[in-house]
Amino acid sequence: MRARVRHDVGGATQLLREAMDIFQQINGSSDMTRGRRFERLWRDFSTSNMHAALSPATTAEVYGKVLCGHDPTDFSALL
Repeated sequence: MRARVRHDVGGATQLLREAMDIFQQINGSSDMTRGRRFERLWRDFSTSNMHAALSPATTAEVYGKVLCGHDPTDFSALL
């Protein structure tokens, strides 16, 4: 169950990343000036996305291994 939840979180993170890209395109480069509200949100979001627990590829791999019957403690500290 934990692997499934992590997988879903990874998928949600991917959707949020796509939404942030759309917002950035809509706002344009002027909103990326240091100190602007959107720039700070973008920077914080981008930094938080570097964590392995939010990576869609990593969470999908862990979930796939669990579905194949592998013990998650053998290959991931995420669970």
